[in-house]
Amino acid sequence: SISKNKRGKQAPFETRVEMCTLLIKNVPKVTVSEVERICFEKAAAGLNEEQKSKVRVGTADILAMLTTNEPNVEFTWALGADTFLDLASGKWRRTDEVFELVGHRMVVFKRLFEGTDLGKGKINDGKKYEQDHDKL
Repeated sequence: SISKNKRGKQAPFETRVEMCTLLIKNVPKVTVSEVERICFEKAAAGLNEEQKSKVRVGTADILAMLTTNEPNVEFTWALGADTFLDLASGKWRRTDEVFELVGHRMVVFKRLFEGTDLGKGKINDGKKYEQDHDKL
């Protein structure tokens, strides 16, 4: 599904596209893509509605489609520090593939959340990544 992740915490696809568009409207050479929708539609092609509701498109699926469609582009993935920590600790399905598909090129942004270690600035120096990255 492109509307929410398995934990139900992700905003609907259309809302995420709108937020990203607003965020980067003044950033040169950066665009918002609807590749997630395209990847979902490709995976769900020919399925009935019940079957479509069970289709899950993950980051590795999207990155695989991007790198296949644009083999001469070196993609860099931008993500929040909290998401990166989950990825680097192996909580994601296909973690190694995600790193490989972007050639380990990632930009990690510190996010501030009230009441969390991230919001208190305790996890923002990338040391965990450097340690885990050597293992990849």
